[in-house]
Amino acid sequence: EVANNFSLYGDLRLRYETDFDSVKTDGTERDDRRRGRLRARTGLNYQANETLKFGVRLRAGNSRSQQSPHLTFVNDQNVDNDDLDFVLDKLFIDYNREGYQGWAGRSSFPFWKQNELFWDDDVTLTGVATSLDCQSTGNLTGTVGAFALPDGGYDMHGQMGAGQLKYSVDLADDVQFTGAAGLFYMSGDGETTNLRNGNGDREYSVGAVNFHVKCQLGGVPIAFGTDFYSNFKDYDSDSNDPYTAVHHNEDYGYVLSAVVGKLKAPGDWLLGYYYANIEALAVNASFAQDDWFRFGGKDGQTDSSDYKGHEIRL
Repeated sequence: EVANNFSLYGDLRLRYETDFDSVKTDGTERDDRRRGRLRARTGLNYQANETLKFGVRLRAGNSRSQQSPHLTFVNDQNVDNDDLDFVLDKLFIDYNREGYQGWAGRSSFPFWKQNELFWDDDVTLTGVATSLDCQSTGNLTGTVGAFALPDGGYDMHGQMGAGQLKYSVDLADDVQFTGAAGLFYMSGDGETTNLRNGNGDREYSVGAVNFHVKCQLGGVPIAFGTDFYSNFKDYDSDSNDPYTAVHHNEDYGYVLSAVVGKLKAPGDWLLGYYYANIEALAVNASFAQDDWFRFGGKDGQTDSSDYKGHEIRL
């Protein structure tokens, strides 16, 4: 807390990665590698009154990447470490009163999700968003927004219009259900310079349906989740874009998950299992996660689609 209406926050994360017995995207073996990575973020919020807030945030990360706030500060590959670089990834005004919220500027993805396999938490959007809550037996939230899409840390090319309905309800004591359905339409402008494989230049019309159930078993929280994605856009096998032509009918994806435990306080533990099958054009790969793997290229660009596999978290 800086002053009565100002609040300052930040975090620093250091992590050590070891990558062994892995292969590159072309199937050839990759040399074992180790490196240290850091993420630093700091932000300032100003609460003007009970309903109006202004915010700004600065994060570390390559300014040509919209996905990754991480920088390599040590490695064993005899290559240069990353230059110290930053992105002003939040600058917004937020209006919030009971049952209604809206923001304008650059801020976080405003739609509900239970993982980052469709949209990475670090990919912020520039535009406007609004949501309305209706409470009766459960809680129904409608959210809509219109945004410019990021092309790296600062450039913007293409647009997205999106809407989502989310419903949450307590089914019984210690049993909560959340379901959501949304449509996300993205269109490129043909001028992207950082995004790979035409991700910023083609059109997407992705429908997303998500379900989440959380309960308690012997005092231990357990959560089950499912996500389904379908890109309704029709692509041609003779498209001028080679990537689109090769993957023109690969437009479906799903995620299944089960998580036991929680991470709230010192001493807590968590065990999670995820299975994902995301076809090449089911999601926009330049805006999805970059933690399961980092298929892609230089400048922190990850192509996170066209894969299937398991993740275990402990």
